[in-house]
Amino acid sequence: MAASGSVNYGVEMEFVFAFQEKELLLGNSKIQKELSYGIREQYPEFTPIPATILPNHRYNIWGVMDSGAKEVRPYNMEPQRILQRKLCQTLPRIPTRVFGTIYGPDKTEAKMKYDQWAVTVDHTVCGVGSANIPGSLPNRNIDPREWDSYGLELVSPVLNSANPQHKVDIKQLVEETAGIPDDRHGAFITKQCGLHVHIEAPQILEVLKELATLLVIYEEEISRLHPAVRMPGHRAAANQLDSNRLYFLHGGDLDFDKTKANWVGGNFSTSALKKEYNIPRLRARMSLIKKKEALSQKMCWPSPPDKPNGGRRRLVNFTYLTRGKGYAETIEFRQARGSLDGEEINHWIDFCVGLVKFADFYVHNPDKFPVKSFDDIRQNEGTPANNFGIFKLMRDMDLSESAIQFWYNKIQQYK
Repeated sequence: MAASGSVNYGVEMEFVFAFQEKELLLGNSKIQKELSYGIREQYPEFTPIPATILPNHRYNIWGVMDSGAKEVRPYNMEPQRILQRKLCQTLPRIPTRVFGTIYGPDKTEAKMKYDQWAVTVDHTVCGVGSANIPGSLPNRNIDPREWDSYGLELVSPVLNSANPQHKVDIKQLVEETAGIPDDRHGAFITKQCGLHVHIEAPQILEVLKELATLLVIYEEEISRLHPAVRMPGHRAAANQLDSNRLYFLHGGDLDFDKTKANWVGGNFSTSALKKEYNIPRLRARMSLIKKKEALSQKMCWPSPPDKPNGGRRRLVNFTYLTRGKGYAETIEFRQARGSLDGEEINHWIDFCVGLVKFADFYVHNPDKFPVKSFDDIRQNEGTPANNFGIFKLMRDMDLSESAIQFWYNKIQQYK
């Protein structure tokens, strides 16, 4: 049941990057390895994310004292340049650029261009502290007094699902980033690391609504493809990954507290959704949506005055449909854990691309939609040998049998 046409996409791959002190190439500047609590916690130059948003994401690594300076500073692209030098040496055919913090207004297509891979800081990912690096890179001979770590991400240029070389590039980039035991740098994944896939948004509202319907119906099943720390309601996902079912579960509850910082401990299960909706009622509710802004408000609910189209920190972010002129319109799949495994990354890209393409297919072939009632979702839990639940959806997307087996193994791993 193949859906035709290629789709543009992009990836953001978060990780912790560790490196030996000598790799920083600081010249006359000096490393300051002991920073006071006040500097690390309270100076926004070091910790730009307010504690009210991510309370456990503090700058906990080294600082730099420049020659003639009176104040210590955080890193200023030095770790990014270490990785860029490595990639230039080993993968010269793949051009890269380095960035510091990329703020929202700088993410326009004109400013970013999205024609090269970018190596940039990620403030939501913290270094682990020098003493913890040997345990994170167990195959290295590391003196923790000489190593530091820093949260980075690789941001892709615009890629296309019809170009197999793009997947080869991803695999090679993460392999070189992870490094080998003889390297004086390496990378690893922590609970804070995510893998975000941006898919070019369909321009037809009915297709976007069909995609939203798929995501609401299959949310719990799709979450089973990832570890528990990436599921809505889990403490590790607080303020990072909330459910796209919030509106459908609580939108009619006048007593629901929309001002909460997060919904840790909430019940966003299919069983809970079944108590509020059946499939026809869910489709009827979606049919009332007439604008992209309204769809974003429902899928990324609540939508307070400072975020009129909802909050982007959902399993799947629809707010990028509404950023306006100059910005790419994308659907951002945020629920995957960070990975340095090229096979895993590419399987997840295929899944996200397949969902978006099949939303279009189901609009034109509504009788082929795989779910008639919520009882169809978890029947027998599904296995690669049958056509229930998430595995039927995967076969509809024409995922290979090896890909389906890969995801079955992941589900078993994360049980």
